[in-house]
Amino acid sequence: MGQKKDLMVDGRAIGRRIVEEQPTKELTPRDGSIIIILATDIPMTARQLKRISKRANVGLNRTGSYTDNGSGEIVISFTTANRVRHYEKERTIKLEMFNENEIDLIFRAVAECTEEAILNSMITARTTVGMDGHVRRSLAEYADLVLQM
Repeated sequence: MGQKKDLMVDGRAIGRRIVEEQPTKELTPRDGSIIIILATDIPMTARQLKRISKRANVGLNRTGSYTDNGSGEIVISFTTANRVRHYEKERTIKLEMFNENEIDLIFRAVAECTEEAILNSMITARTTVGMDGHVRRSLAEYADLVLQM
């Protein structure tokens, strides 16, 4: 999803600081993909779910990702609010939807939740040794650098 040097936490360039403290060779290609799943109980239409899906990239970008040429971000959104029975007997059913004039609040929430989920996954991940002995450290190992900034 990006390069270590571009990592941002709370608007601060943590990645640059990590690279300064512990330089490592960047792997090529730098491309990567991410799958983001947005689940809510807010009543939304398919159109609204598509609109909030597009806002997930805002949260991704806040972490320093530039969605490079080979990246393939996938965002899946769903709501549990409008339940439709498998064998519905009524000819028409009522569905609720969120007020479009208030949806900016949801856009902001999607961006913040996406950013938080990405950073949470990076800080709770374990250090990993991959192919050819390449090491990827948990963000938790750099917590002191994050706190210093």
